[in-house]
Formats: sequence, C-alpha cells, structure tokens
Amino acid sequence: MSRNFRITQDFVLASGSAKTKARNNLAAIALLKQIEAEDRTASSDEQMVLAQYVGWGGISQVFNPTPDRDWQALASQVKETLEPAEYNSALESVLNAYYTSYEVIREIYQGLDHLGFNGGRILEPSMGVGNYLGVMPPDMERRSEVTGIELDSITGRIAKQLYPEHEIYVQGFEKSPLPKDYFDLALSNVPFGDYKIGDPEYNDLNLKVHDYFFAKSLDRVRPGGLVCFITSTGTMQSKSGKGFRVWMAERANLVGAMRLPGDAFKSNAGTEVTTDLIILQKLGPTVQPSNEQWIDVVGVGIKDAEGNELTTNEYYARHSERMLGIPCDDKLYPGRLALQGEGNTIERMRDTFAAFPSQV
Repeated sequence: MSRNFRITQDFVLASGSAKTKARNNLAAIALLKQIEAEDRTASSDEQMVLAQYVGWGGISQVFNPTPDRDWQALASQVKETLEPAEYNSALESVLNAYYTSYEVIREIYQGLDHLGFNGGRILEPSMGVGNYLGVMPPDMERRSEVTGIELDSITGRIAKQLYPEHEIYVQGFEKSPLPKDYFDLALSNVPFGDYKIGDPEYNDLNLKVHDYFFAKSLDRVRPGGLVCFITSTGTMQSKSGKGFRVWMAERANLVGAMRLPGDAFKSNAGTEVTTDLIILQKLGPTVQPSNEQWIDVVGVGIKDAEGNELTTNEYYARHSERMLGIPCDDKLYPGRLALQGEGNTIERMRDTFAAFPSQV
C-alpha cells in the first residue's frame, strides 16, 4: 500500500511560469485517470508527479471561452482531458485554488508546537491536494488522526492518492457530517470571497465563505481546541463582519493573529493578496475568556486614493509589529488596507509566533 507523501524543502512546489504549472496540472490529471482506470494507488514516483498539481487559481486563462492564441493549445487540452462535470468543478475552483507555500506551512507547525499542540484529531476542511498534510512533522503525524475535505473532484482525488493513510472526503464542507466538539485542531488556508455557502445550520448568520469556515470549524473542535486558519483580511477588519467577530469572541479566545503581506503566496499562487493568519482557542471549563479586544476596527492614519482613512482591527493597532509588512492601500481592492512585503516574512512569522502565549 502507498504511504502518505512527504513534502520536504528539497521538493520544489509550484515552481515555474503559469504555462509550466498548467502543463504540470495536465500531467497530474492524466496520471490520476490512468491510476484510477487501473484501480490501484499511486507509487511514490507517481506521487511526485501528482504533487505538482497546483489547481487553477493563478491559471484561469485556460478557461477563457476565447483564450489568447498562445493559450489555445493548453485550453483545448484541459477541455479534452476533463469530463464536463470535472471541467465545471475546476472552473468554479479558480476563485480559491491558491495553495500555501512550504515555508509558510512549516512555520505554522513550529508555531503550533510553541502553543503546545503536537498531535491529535486534526481537521483540514479545505485541503486542496493536501500541502498541510505533506509538510506535517512526522512525529505529529504519527500522533494524529487526520480528516481532510476538498470540494473540487480532481483536486480531492489527487489528495486521496497522495495521502491514502488519512481520511479524505471529496465533497463540500457544508455536506460533511462532522461531529461537534471532537477535533483538537482545525487547520487550513480557507477559501475566501464575497459569496456565501448554503448550510441550514449557519444560514441565519449570513456569512461570507471564509467566515462560514470559521463558524463550522469552531463548532467542530472540542473545548480547548484550536482553529488555525489563513483567511481574508475581511474576517478581522470588515465593518460588516463586526457581528460575527462578536459571535466568535463569545465562543473562543484570540490566541494570536498576524497579517501576511501580499508576496507571501506569490511564487505558489501567482497572486499577491494580503491575508491574516488567525488562531482561536475554543472556550470551555479549562479555558476562560482572555478579554483580548479584537472586535472593532480603527483608523491607521493612511489614506486611500480618494482621501478616506484606511482601517484595521483594533488588535493590529495595539500589535502593529504583527502586521508583517508596510501598510498601504490595496492594489487589488482599493480602499482596503493591505501590506507590502518588508524584510524576511518567514523570520518575522517566527518572531511573532514566539510572542504568542506558549503551551496553551
């Protein structure tokens, strides 16, 4: 039987141009279909090919109805390789298929170790092909029971071939009947955007997709358990999200947060988007409210092109060193606070984790 794939520093993840990534994706899909047709699991050499699949987040050109001339051949190949349902699923994933880099994930695990987590029941509710699982320290993996969920069909099936020893479901998070108060850790780079997920359990909260992942995951971790997500900056700083921050603060402590600059994901995802890494601990008999204030937003003294003052979460106003870059107006979303990279983001992540409470 195949073993779980391991991502090491030597394994080059998501390298090359957009076209190289598209060709790697196609090679992985062709191999996946061959393995499935032969009704077997991937060999370790085949896992190396499958692990180069990076989704279509930075390569949406292949789904253009009238692609540029230099993309036409690849666009045709994608259409020929995927079944119609797979094609539609891949097209829908373009908004969110941005995978986290090895270096960022490695620092998150070191930070979790600082917080006192070294294994247990782990939920990865938006796993992609499973980079978080591949970077997990071997000792932690041995002590853990992992449940992964991935909505996109091709991506989830590749994840099953890469991590056959873990329990992986290829379906939406909202369709996953997971026990409440069960997991020790929920860990992910969650999808983010302005759309909503239909789930009767949470419809009354009227949440954007990234906040939905927080709500459902917080209910699924046990009292004292952790939720550690990379998410949209909107979770912390959108004015309309204040009510949901109150909802979360009634159920969990903010252990710590840090804002990652736009270039933290550029090589992997081909995009520059400022994100927040947020760590929550669910309240319970052994975890009392810490009274950390993180509900309101405040001005930062920087103005956008129209002269309006940009705002951020009050937590970052008190802990400006946890914004790991230079605050500026967002190029992608003018009027929203973003960060430009400054210095070594990975070293700054390490220093920030060291300032978080230990052994919680």
